[in-house]
Amino acid sequence: MTSSDARVGSVSLRGYQENRVSDTLYHDVLWPRLEAAIDLMLSVKPGEAMRISFEETYSAVYRIVCQGYGSTLFEDLMHKKIDCFIDTLDENLQKSQNIGTKEYVRTFNDIMKQFTQGVQSLLSVFAYLSRCVVEGGLQKALYGRLNEKLVSRHIRMVLDHLRELESRPFEVDPAICASIIKTLYGLDEDNVKLQPELFKKFIPGLMISTLPCQLSYLSSEAKVMSQNLRNAHTSQTPQDEECSRKRPHEDAESAMDLDET
Repeated sequence: MTSSDARVGSVSLRGYQENRVSDTLYHDVLWPRLEAAIDLMLSVKPGEAMRISFEETYSAVYRIVCQGYGSTLFEDLMHKKIDCFIDTLDENLQKSQNIGTKEYVRTFNDIMKQFTQGVQSLLSVFAYLSRCVVEGGLQKALYGRLNEKLVSRHIRMVLDHLRELESRPFEVDPAICASIIKTLYGLDEDNVKLQPELFKKFIPGLMISTLPCQLSYLSSEAKVMSQNLRNAHTSQTPQDEECSRKRPHEDAESAMDLDET
């Protein structure tokens, strides 16, 4: 074995051993520390104080990413923490479905606020992970998961309840309804298609163009009107047709009579 081969061999072995040490450090030390911080960030209610060392947490994330465990950290964050957190929120929302429209809307708003607050805290300490590992950024991934696993399941019911509350304007604070609509719009602008006028009511200046579903409806409506006109024309009696032919002539004669007078 040449000295060069020996160096290559030793580097490969040392790298393997360092990976083993890093693996232990990640799973036994760094991830448990981060896990506790994540639980705290997600559990704090809106308006409550959060007691956490952001500098220490950020340093742990930075260390993990620099050691090549960024993708592992991202997977653990999403699957072990975010998915479980969203499942818990979904269960709480389902429990409120039978309580009443007002309670359901308020619960949905509280859930959106809690998730949004948790996301802002996560983004501050996972900034290095977001910048170096997650394509499109961590914020996009987090809100995308919320939209996929929770909002898409409940959005039609939420919008139906908001429409119902329009007839009872003082039952729920309008600020709550506006907050929900703006959040749904921020998650996915295509949500506007479900209730365009409702979104327009709470988002001033929102331009709503003719949607594909409306184009289909208008096309069908135009075909019906065209067919009705054809049916009306073919259903004319001979007397009707004769009157139609005579009417212009009679109108002209009437006009002449008026001129002579």
